[in-house]
Amino acid sequence: MRRIALACAFIALATPSIGSAQLLTTKLYNFVDTPLSVTYSSSGQAQLKISPPNAIISVTGYRKVSIRIGSTHATTLQVHMGKISNATLSQRIFNGPIPQTIRTFDVVGPELVIWLMGAPANSTEQVQIWVYLTT
Repeated sequence: MRRIALACAFIALATPSIGSAQLLTTKLYNFVDTPLSVTYSSSGQAQLKISPPNAIISVTGYRKVSIRIGSTHATTLQVHMGKISNATLSQRIFNGPIPQTIRTFDVVGPELVIWLMGAPANSTEQVQIWVYLTT
């Protein structure tokens, strides 16, 4: 009986908890301490290059994505999710004023891009932003 109890205790200690397993599958793109340089087009739009050298973030393996954007001259946030690299089949999952709070979205596709719109044409600014991926 003691051997069975000892074996069960060992298995319980060796198995990671749900909380620690979740911590192993998170990712933070942090542009708070060193803001992201954003250059807007002639129409005042910019696709954020969160995952240099390109703007496409792989969200495969994650269930939620949270986004927080600090002060910016842009007025609108767009978030697109789906198959974006090469041949594209995606959709806009958010289009609206830049929220002053954290926005969280369910992951519904393998890739994500973030756009800022409505900024002065051909301008550049430093934008604080973070993107947090969780399971």
